[in-house]
Amino acid sequence: MSNIFFIRHENDFEFMMPLIINDLNPFIVLYGELGSEVISKIKSNNFHYINIYRKFNLLCLLYRLVSKLTGGIFKKNITKYYNSIFINSAKIGLSKHIKEIPLDACQSVLFDHTSTEVALSLIELLKDYKKKNNLSFKLVSIPHGVGMIVNTMCNFIYSEPVILKGFEVYDLIVCNDKQHVKEFVKGGISTEKLVTISSLRYTKKWVDQLLKQSRVVKSVNGKINVLIAHTKFMGNMNAKEVERCLSILNNFNKFNIRIKPHPRGGLKEATTLANRYKQIDVVTEDIVGHIAWCDYVLFFGSSVVYDAFILNKPVLFPSYATSNQLSEEVLSGVICLNTPDDFYQAIYDIANGNSIEFNYEYHNSYEEIIKSWEEVLT
Repeated sequence: MSNIFFIRHENDFEFMMPLIINDLNPFIVLYGELGSEVISKIKSNNFHYINIYRKFNLLCLLYRLVSKLTGGIFKKNITKYYNSIFINSAKIGLSKHIKEIPLDACQSVLFDHTSTEVALSLIELLKDYKKKNNLSFKLVSIPHGVGMIVNTMCNFIYSEPVILKGFEVYDLIVCNDKQHVKEFVKGGISTEKLVTISSLRYTKKWVDQLLKQSRVVKSVNGKINVLIAHTKFMGNMNAKEVERCLSILNNFNKFNIRIKPHPRGGLKEATTLANRYKQIDVVTEDIVGHIAWCDYVLFFGSSVVYDAFILNKPVLFPSYATSNQLSEEVLSGVICLNTPDDFYQAIYDIANGNSIEFNYEYHNSYEEIIKSWEEVLT
């Protein structure tokens, strides 16, 4: 394989990384603001890359100030103007560097599952360049997660089911599961453009590789380790019930508690939650290492549940704290607690040395999935 990867967020990089590592001659285009850790990984692996993203620090500050001063009255218009500046900047960046990207030698150009304005503007430029230069690469959209939530109104601001739009620009869309396929078909995408390949990120071989790089140290104070995989409240979460879960945990002096924010903008929310309790620490990196660290995962609807399955960690799911419906595969593997009383009893039992048993095995073949990707991308 010889492919080009357009990356806008560290979460996308995490899910693309297994593919990038297995690519014979990968090339990476960064078009979003990514942290130093991602850049460090790219450089340490000697991947060829360019960065077409430009951050306007003063503009960001001005945008926030005006939004705050106007109380959100003109937010829609301000946001539209703000976004147009970044879209134009990305287009100028790609136009300037497009000849440095080995488009004539690649088989596919890969974006994550996105139809944002900035991505669509870049794809338009790529299509024009492809036509003018008589090139044959495919434009492919690949997952940055798994479709574990089966309802479509999974964000409290929506008043009707979410329909995926704008994805017709891709030649091929890779789905991880039936739920992904269902969402794209509902959005009007032809099944001829859809192919299902299980997640490489959630295989034992890849998780073991990540674990070897982990620097998370096991706690030695004799307490029980609990990792809270926080999901942003806008994702159909009941904030008060999540707070009650944390309060119940905090009432017992038997736990080391850490909270992992959602990778896409969840740090502020998680930090605000943690600051209310003495025993809860916020961790921002190395999710696999922290799942290996913990004895139990407290989960509200995040794909990190698959890491927990692979590492044989029991997962507590307070189903009453969210209106999201989990897929049957996930629901059968977690310890479902249907009321606050169920949650309290489970925490009480764990604190008093009564471990909660679960019987679930998750299997995905790394080698078979790689073969599927090779067939699709060649």
